[in-house]
Amino acid sequence: MHAKLTHRQGLWITVLLSITVLTIFYGNLFGKLNQVSFASGGDGMQSFVNMDYHIRYDTTYLRCNSMNYPYGEHVFFTNNQPLISNTIRFILRNVTDVSDYALGVLNGAMLLSLLLTPLFLYLILTGFGTAPLFSALAAVGINFLTPQLDRFGGHFNLSYVIAIPLMIWLLIRFFKKPGWTVTFTIFIVVIAGALTHFYLYGFFGVIILFFFASYLVKNDTALTRARLLLHLFVQLVLPFLILQAFYLSDHVTDRPGYPWGFLYY
Repeated sequence: MHAKLTHRQGLWITVLLSITVLTIFYGNLFGKLNQVSFASGGDGMQSFVNMDYHIRYDTTYLRCNSMNYPYGEHVFFTNNQPLISNTIRFILRNVTDVSDYALGVLNGAMLLSLLLTPLFLYLILTGFGTAPLFSALAAVGINFLTPQLDRFGGHFNLSYVIAIPLMIWLLIRFFKKPGWTVTFTIFIVVIAGALTHFYLYGFFGVIILFFFASYLVKNDTALTRARLLLHLFVQLVLPFLILQAFYLSDHVTDRPGYPWGFLYY
């Protein structure tokens, strides 16, 4: 009689399978992440050029002058991933010059997402009682068959496969044992997602609201509802209000509805 896999063994299988599949499909890039791009033009070029310009030449963290000449553009509207670009920009100005490694950091972040996502998928599946071996195989399969891989071709901000599984896992943990530690973790993930691309805030919002609506239907005590609504405010509403504060710094009042000229000028 064969012994069943333990949860930890299944987790290690998930890790090894993820590394194996990632190496098979992307291993030829590992030594040259700073030399190649997943996109040769279009939105991918726009995203990286704006990031590179913002890191090297802009004078503030919230404005990017590589677009909307001669006035510049709010950094959140340039797809240059301000969490990454501003971190590199800060290091450049306060520690050492790492501007030449921006492309490698961008590519590395996208591939790291592919490596970490199966772990959260595995935890979700085993949390619902799926056997460890099947969970490991399914997690890796779901990860590397995700439609989000199409975003690697240019929509880098939406290429982070980890975003939705991580949010689902955090919400499952929260509703098993509601607490402020998980709520503030969700708050940080929502902020980070929205700063990467505001579509991610929309995705997170739908998922969070469905979880809360389902739970509230099953629980009818006023205290429980009041506490849950407070958690909902911190997880979803507070990030939105903070983001609006960022947008108040936007001085552009005549932004065109159809931006044009990037590839011509």
